[in-house]
Amino acid sequence: MTGHALGGGGGRNAGARGGMGGQEGTSVSDRLEAEIARLRTENAQLQEALVSRIVVEQAKGLVAGAAGVDMGTAFEHLRAYSRSHHQDLHRLCADVIAAATGAPTDAGTVRPSRTASPARFSKSPLYADIMACWRARPRSSLRHWKVPR
Repeated sequence: MTGHALGGGGGRNAGARGGMGGQEGTSVSDRLEAEIARLRTENAQLQEALVSRIVVEQAKGLVAGAAGVDMGTAFEHLRAYSRSHHQDLHRLCADVIAAATGAPTDAGTVRPSRTASPARFSKSPLYADIMACWRARPRSSLRHWKVPR
């Protein structure tokens, strides 16, 4: 466990801090409690990130199904709309799921839905807005640029 909050005699800072990783005067029990608290916080953050990722993936699937595009293009649709409307991508994805389920959601508590439907989403005003934003986006002139030979 060198290099962690538990100290232990090795680690990067052992020589500079007296061999205990800068933990002199703290009991093993205190260090264990601190490490447990840190791991609980990290676990909660990872769980939140996983749920957020699932919500984004489900929204991509809904856009892809409704628009008849691949997942990468669906993400580009979502990202373009999010940027042009200065809206958080996760919040937008929560709104997409809400539109596809017909149920209101809160971005802080949104969860993936088993009842989300691309057909229902394609009839929503949000879908129309996302597609209009996609059609109106500026096209990069670099896509048509050819390298001189």
